[in-house]
Amino acid sequence: MKARNSIILYFVLMVSSIFLTPSHGRTCDSLKEEQSKNWNVKKIFIKKAHCILENQKGLGLSSEQIEKIKELKSKSEKEDIMNTAEVESLDVDVKAALMQDDTDVKAINKLIDKKFEFKKAKMKDWVESYAALKNILNDDQKKKMKDLFASGYCHLKKDGWCPLEKKGAPSDCPFSKKESDPAVTKTP
Repeated sequence: MKARNSIILYFVLMVSSIFLTPSHGRTCDSLKEEQSKNWNVKKIFIKKAHCILENQKGLGLSSEQIEKIKELKSKSEKEDIMNTAEVESLDVDVKAALMQDDTDVKAINKLIDKKFEFKKAKMKDWVESYAALKNILNDDQKKKMKDLFASGYCHLKKDGWCPLEKKGAPSDCPFSKKESDPAVTKTP
């Protein structure tokens, strides 16, 4: 009898844990909310730069614009790597200071302040890079990019590739037309 009651109790607990698990009630809105918490300028900059370069013919980018975007992307990523390394180095310094027998709170607080100054600088650098990226495009190209993003054609997939100019792009995609099509703007 005890074994039977134990099995029933176990079964009830298992079933109730399934229904009480928070992940089962996730909706599209809750996923969007979760994504908005992970929002950052770096991802937006990289996504937009990638999409612009992937669709350079459709946007009608000049060779100068392409080079400027590539240089800006490279420079921004290098600066981010250096700032990230500095932040991680400061993390190691904080941990080492905490391990000392005599904990110097003022010194640790200075290290923490310095760490967050680097994080703040990283965010500001990405904002500057994003603004510079937008300024490389002319008004017509900016409008085309807005249309692409608004239509959902230029959203990165999990594998990191832009679906435009790839096999299987939607037929109504403004940049999925062949280069021989007069509607496609040629690169000067």
